[in-house]
Amino acid sequence: MVIKLTRDERQFLCRYDIPLEGVLDARGQCRQEYQLVMKENGARVAITDSRCAAEGHRMRSRHGKCIQCDPSSIAFSKRYRDTGYVYLALSLSPKILIKIGSSKKKNLDLRAEELNSHKCGGRTNWKIVNAVLCLEAGRVENEIQAALKDYQVVLDYGSKSGASRELFKCHLLVAVDVFDEITGVNKAK
Repeated sequence: MVIKLTRDERQFLCRYDIPLEGVLDARGQCRQEYQLVMKENGARVAITDSRCAAEGHRMRSRHGKCIQCDPSSIAFSKRYRDTGYVYLALSLSPKILIKIGSSKKKNLDLRAEELNSHKCGGRTNWKIVNAVLCLEAGRVENEIQAALKDYQVVLDYGSKSGASRELFKCHLLVAVDVFDEITGVNKAK
């Protein structure tokens, strides 16, 4: 059955480059049902019966959030599944700090410059010491971060609002072992 979309919904999908194949007709399904189907089918958007309280939108992310009110989840969802570089960055001063991240940039020196200019974790001496091209780079990044969660530290950016949750205080060899193990299985061919 074809989903009947409003003009606003069509424009939104077009603006965020979401093909109709990435839209699930979840009308008549509860959130748990459509979340499972979205995950299995790789759908990025669900059209639901329920409408958001703020504007009455019916387009939802896999987590049940209104994507029209908060489109940031679209970018996260796209990064999660896109091919990109998963990297391990290192700052040695004043004490060792490791960052696990992902980037679509081929020139990772530019990414290191961004980390330094944003003062990630209050540091300006980041170097990317390892990077691997991976399918679903965001997923691989999250998997590495989850494996290192016992070492996680949350520190503010020095130059912009918000905190980085991708930082870890552990021995470099611990981080490298986890990084190599997880990226080795997930390398793009």
